[in-house]
Amino acid sequence: MRPSRRDEEIVDLLREVHGALRERLMQGAKGTNRSIAALSLMRAVAQEPGISLNELARRKHMPKSLVSMLIADLSIERLVRKGTDPADQRLTRLHLTAAGTRELDRWRAAYRAIAAREIGALTPMDAAQLLSGLRALRAVMTNLDTPRGDVA
Repeated sequence: MRPSRRDEEIVDLLREVHGALRERLMQGAKGTNRSIAALSLMRAVAQEPGISLNELARRKHMPKSLVSMLIADLSIERLVRKGTDPADQRLTRLHLTAAGTRELDRWRAAYRAIAAREIGALTPMDAAQLLSGLRALRAVMTNLDTPRGDVA
């Protein structure tokens, strides 16, 4: 089934909004060397302490060589700690350090502040409709059994 124009517009708008938020975040981070890819890896390590390099690369859909290089840089900066798996010495397990957690928290706060500023420019009705629509989309995408209302 071919997507409707409405569906295509929604996908395009989501992509544009996400890209604009990322761009504003990176503009606010001028002077730092942190890439979106490195932040994404840090976020994944924070969500699953002890994740292996291979699993991290698989979940992030990134080449293992790139993940390995980025993790090596984060390790040198003491943001990520690499350790061996006690059950299998061939595996490297990853953990965020306290400094890594602080850095990730700082980036999250910056991202939320940027998003809040932009969303705050919406009318209360537009913000409520956006929230409702995003919740409905998340429910569909995560197979939750929550009422979504009629979609025209």
